[in-house]
Amino acid sequence: MQSTGKKLLACTLAAAAMSIAGTALAGQEPFVATVGPDSGSADGLFPNGSDRDLDFYISPKIRQFTEHDCTPDTFPGEFFSAHTGLNATNVAKSLNAPEICDTAGQTFGGFVFRGDWNARTPGGNSGSYRWKIALPKKPNGPINLVLECGVLKPQQFGVFGFEAVKKCAGYTGENVSGCASTEPVTGGITPSRLPHITAEAVLVHVGGVNPPRIPLNAYPNPGSYTGTVPLGPTAALAQRRIVLKACQDKTIVVQLPTHEGEQLLEQGDILDVILNIPGGPNGNRLDITCGRDSLKIQGIGEPNCG
Repeated sequence: MQSTGKKLLACTLAAAAMSIAGTALAGQEPFVATVGPDSGSADGLFPNGSDRDLDFYISPKIRQFTEHDCTPDTFPGEFFSAHTGLNATNVAKSLNAPEICDTAGQTFGGFVFRGDWNARTPGGNSGSYRWKIALPKKPNGPINLVLECGVLKPQQFGVFGFEAVKKCAGYTGENVSGCASTEPVTGGITPSRLPHITAEAVLVHVGGVNPPRIPLNAYPNPGSYTGTVPLGPTAALAQRRIVLKACQDKTIVVQLPTHEGEQLLEQGDILDVILNIPGGPNGNRLDITCGRDSLKIQGIGEPNCG
């Protein structure tokens, strides 16, 4: 009886240990994703046909969270497009600007630089950029939309080349004259000159030819995180304006959409984000360059393995 009792206790402890291990495996882990394969390989989505240089945009610390044995390297529906003031309807021709954030780039005998080809919206012109990025995991909390584009005083890349961002960097919303800002020393932003974003979630997991779309809401950041502002296509522009600074991350924290207490997003659902640049005399004054990897989505999600 004693031996039987010991065996029963051992089996009970083993079952408890397996249960604890299973609980640990069902925890949470970071994720980061871009358009297309997060391995950085070429996939035909890039009009110039070249391999991507994803390491230029994602640091090794974050890159480790793009590699998962149980996650597809890419998902259906991912997409990038650019419609700039120079080539409003031809995406391939729009992607003809070098990565101006690479200060080690060279202009001799053609552009040589790290990163990807970008699309440039010159100051005074309107433009738009659109990213559709699939969630690599089922998210468990708010999602970060992280934008990083090149922003220069107008026409200065032609003067200074890849040194321009170290001499004539800019931020959206400022008034400029040549390589100088005409804002007061204390700084200033003209709202009408700011780009604005639109962000929606596409519930691919629901299925159908036209899956449901849900406008996303962003938390004012910093703020109390008790209220949000809408980022849907019908929301007021004043609530969707953002400031971009040259080659620096701009993080927008979006609320996880829910219905009757249940979160709605699953692995493979698409976040559809559009950045619009206002043109005209009261619009943007800076040269803005963005590319396929200028937007990353980041968050915490459920592990796909185990």
